[in-house]
Amino acid sequence: MRLLICAGRHYADSRPDMVIALPGGEDTEELVAQARAAGLQTLSVEGRG
Repeated sequence: MRLLICAGRHYADSRPDMVIALPGGEDTEELVAQARAAGLQTLSVEGRG
Protein backbone atom coordinates (compact mmCIF):
# COMPACT_ATOMS: atom_id res chain seq x y z
CA MET A 1 0.00 0.00 0.00
CA ARG A 2 1.37 3.41 -0.92
CA LEU A 3 0.64 6.17 1.58
CA LEU A 4 1.13 9.88 1.25
CA ILE A 5 1.59 11.89 4.42
CA CYS A 6 1.03 15.49 3.47
CA ALA A 7 0.91 18.99 4.80
CA GLY A 8 -0.54 20.76 1.79
CA ARG A 9 1.53 19.06 -0.90
CA HIS A 10 0.06 17.85 -4.16
CA TYR A 11 -0.35 14.10 -4.42
CA ALA A 12 -0.96 13.52 -8.17
CA ASP A 13 2.62 12.49 -9.01
CA SER A 14 2.89 9.87 -6.26
CA ARG A 15 -0.37 7.94 -6.98
CA PRO A 16 -1.05 7.02 -3.33
CA ASP A 17 -3.61 4.50 -2.10
CA MET A 18 -4.37 6.66 0.94
CA VAL A 19 -3.79 10.25 2.05
CA ILE A 20 -2.96 11.17 5.65
CA ALA A 21 -3.46 14.90 6.18
CA LEU A 22 -1.79 16.70 9.07
CA PRO A 23 -3.23 19.93 10.49
CA GLY A 24 -2.87 22.73 7.98
CA GLY A 25 -4.72 25.47 6.21
CA GLU A 26 -6.78 25.92 3.09
CA ASP A 27 -4.23 24.09 0.90
CA THR A 28 -4.50 20.98 3.06
CA GLU A 29 -8.31 21.13 3.00
CA GLU A 30 -8.22 21.42 -0.80
CA LEU A 31 -5.88 18.44 -1.11
CA VAL A 32 -8.15 16.31 1.08
CA ALA A 33 -11.18 17.34 -1.00
CA GLN A 34 -9.34 16.39 -4.20
CA ALA A 35 -8.27 13.05 -2.73
CA ARG A 36 -11.83 12.23 -1.67
CA ALA A 37 -13.16 13.28 -5.08
CA ALA A 38 -10.64 10.90 -6.66
CA GLY A 39 -11.96 8.07 -4.46
CA LEU A 40 -8.90 7.85 -2.22
CA GLN A 41 -9.21 6.89 1.43
CA THR A 42 -8.29 9.85 3.64
CA LEU A 43 -7.31 10.23 7.28
CA SER A 44 -7.26 13.72 8.77
CA VAL A 45 -5.26 14.14 11.98
CA GLU A 46 -6.74 16.80 14.24
CA GLY A 47 -4.52 19.26 16.12
CA ARG A 48 -4.41 19.45 19.88
CA GLY A 49 -4.82 23.22 19.99
